[in-house]
Amino acid sequence: MFCGFCANNSTGAFVTPGIPCTVGSATGDPACPTSNKMCKQKDPAAFGQSLARTITETGSAVGPLTTGGAPVNENAATVFCIFQTGNATIDTAADLPGPGAACVKGAVQLLP
Repeated sequence: MFCGFCANNSTGAFVTPGIPCTVGSATGDPACPTSNKMCKQKDPAAFGQSLARTITETGSAVGPLTTGGAPVNENAATVFCIFQTGNATIDTAADLPGPGAACVKGAVQLLP
């Protein structure tokens, strides 16, 4: 997943508040405002792992649900981009903006 945000063409500084972009090009992204057309990810890789190139989360579909039936196991998974906070200390410590991932395991039940 590319987690790109708009940055200033001259300085490379990210736009605050963050504006996500999708092209991943240093020459311009249509989602970015004028003079901030650079689309970049803060650092290569992810989660502080320089060799990381892919983030994968695998969820599972919930089986058939019936009102009042037994709970059904499920895994809800997602990969997403985390915006910078605008606080340089926090952004540097957390390496933001950057990718995020989550997986929640649980059970689903429809109650009457």
